[in-house]
Amino acid sequence: MVESQEETIVAVATPRGEGALAIVRLSGCHAMRIANECLGRGSPVDANCDRTLLLRDILDQDGERIDQVIVTTFVGPRSFTGEDTVELTCHGGEYVSARIVERLVEAGARVANAGEFSERAFTNGKIDLTQAEAIMQVVSARTVHSLRAANSQMNGGLRKRVQALRERILHILAQIEARIDFPEEDIEPETAATWEASITSISEDLQTLAAHRERSRMLIDGVSVAIVGPPNVGKSSLANRFLGFNRSIVSDIPGTTRDTVEEMIDLDGFPFRLIDTAGIRNPADDIEKEGVIRSRRTMEEADIVLITAAADQAPPEEFFQTCRKKDIWVVNKCDLELDARWHSFPSSWLPVSCKTGAGIGELLSLLRNKLFSSEPETRFLINMRQNDALQRCREHLNASVQMIQKGLDEELVAIAVREAIQAVESITGGALDEDLLNSIFGSFCLGK
Repeated sequence: MVESQEETIVAVATPRGEGALAIVRLSGCHAMRIANECLGRGSPVDANCDRTLLLRDILDQDGERIDQVIVTTFVGPRSFTGEDTVELTCHGGEYVSARIVERLVEAGARVANAGEFSERAFTNGKIDLTQAEAIMQVVSARTVHSLRAANSQMNGGLRKRVQALRERILHILAQIEARIDFPEEDIEPETAATWEASITSISEDLQTLAAHRERSRMLIDGVSVAIVGPPNVGKSSLANRFLGFNRSIVSDIPGTTRDTVEEMIDLDGFPFRLIDTAGIRNPADDIEKEGVIRSRRTMEEADIVLITAAADQAPPEEFFQTCRKKDIWVVNKCDLELDARWHSFPSSWLPVSCKTGAGIGELLSLLRNKLFSSEPETRFLINMRQNDALQRCREHLNASVQMIQKGLDEELVAIAVREAIQAVESITGGALDEDLLNSIFGSFCLGK
């Protein structure tokens, strides 16, 4: 995606819209020259201005002031991108920042592609790929635990684990290649057994590492919690109680909710995606039929399901077969007289009242503890790409073990081990093709 390291790139590094301030970022070997061409009177921006603030006017080609800006200079390689970087802090009007970008382009800069600043930092060795991906995880973090995990990733949490695994695999490969370079008649059983044990140990550690993927997914995307049940049992009222405001329409008319309604909530620092669904019953029309289909699909895909029923009604038998061990039976309207059939209900259930708020706190605690109970603090995040690389590495290692057990040629074993190393190196940015890098950084926001 980086068209040329000789080009100087520019973009607005703050969100679109009006605000007090906006930042326009300029990076590349001509950053200071381009900035000086656009700035009014005052000391020039040069290497002596590293990490200093200057109050200057930025002018159009006719010398008319566009805005008064604060100029901050970061001299490469001591900058985020590793290149000379100039940041202009201007007033936060959307037109103002766009006009400044236009002026810098007139002076010789090029508008940056999405993620190009981060890609240049990666290309220039300032960060590895796990840290680059963690940048967007920090930007998109919605809760304190998500942010802590993303920051730990930026500090090298996953990179250190991956590098340690790579060194262990390299050590085994060196032993195998030494046998290839200095062959003897046969491999001693003790040597083969040592290789097998070492590779198996690494494979098990890879599996342990990959097990963090599910927790990482929940911290990155949020835990999906579907509220399902028959019509008119208080599903939307329960969703509104969780959110603290009336997001879903509440009515005594069955079938009011026709589509899924989704909102994110912060539960003790963990992100949960709350999904209110249409009541499941025999639909009265095509629109309700589609709502029921979506409800069932959401129920199947959710991390956890709150099967909601009403205390004054019989337990809904249609949910017995679909209930999973981790799902929670919630009996709403416990302020009303309880239907006697709940006393013989075969599963545990939690009484709540959306009207009075009774039991809501206990339900939130139960929900949080089911997904994030005694787990230690997450020190790194594993996304889908990284998880795939870990699985490929483990597959190659397992293949090498099978070759050793079958007594196959050491060169074949070495090939499998080398492929395992390439797979694990791809996590931090080694052995990646340009298309994949473009795909990764293309998902970043402009100016990042």
